[in-house]
Amino acid sequence: MDNLPLLPRAFEDAFEAEKANAELAYLDRILAELIDDRRAAAKQQNLLRAVFFAYCAQARGACRQGIWTVAEARRASDAALPAIIDYYFEQYFRRDFERNLDRRLSDDEERDRRSLMPTMVKTSPQWKQHRLQLKSLAEGPSVASPVPSGGNGENPSASNAENGPRADVVATVANRRHGTDRRAAVDAYIAEVCVSTGKRISRADIWRKAGDKTRTEFERWESYFYERRGGKLNTSADRRFTRLLREKPHLK
Repeated sequence: MDNLPLLPRAFEDAFEAEKANAELAYLDRILAELIDDRRAAAKQQNLLRAVFFAYCAQARGACRQGIWTVAEARRASDAALPAIIDYYFEQYFRRDFERNLDRRLSDDEERDRRSLMPTMVKTSPQWKQHRLQLKSLAEGPSVASPVPSGGNGENPSASNAENGPRADVVATVANRRHGTDRRAAVDAYIAEVCVSTGKRISRADIWRKAGDKTRTEFERWESYFYERRGGKLNTSADRRFTRLLREKPHLK
């Protein structure tokens, strides 16, 4: 990964161990059988998330130990994501896409699939947790050692002790207040459909597939319209849309 910012020595070694574990898990699964685009996309997403968030965990560890500033950790993690995507696209993903298609990717197909890979990472709960932990470090950093390998570089008990309330819980509350976790789930589904099938679907395709005649209830569900006004969730709409995101009919 030529463009990946180097971590301090001890943290770099811990990251390399996590990276190797994630790559081996990916290769074990991808080479075990010929898989379709949908399953390949899920495995690619898992690899990108595992490696990127392992890097982020070590960057935060270097920050807690006073080796890096919060700004340096943020800049390094921001630069790491495109470097990791480019590296694995060239190493594995292009080959896997072309094997499943039984032909070479066109330039437009490659551009579309590359462009959606950051969304696979940024719509995950770990992304929000990473940002919240950087914010916590900026407000009051503490000293930490390199994060042991295992568990994608996260140490929940250490995180709780150093940063107060669990970041994932804080993220969930904040996201529901602003209606972003449902929106993120929809964004992730749209990205998954495009990566897996090459088709670009819209939100209208989603609410129509769910059986709605208009966009009203979908938009209210996605934005927490009722909850933000002190009302009750439209449980019927919630069942329709969550079932669609779970069953993923556009991939069938």
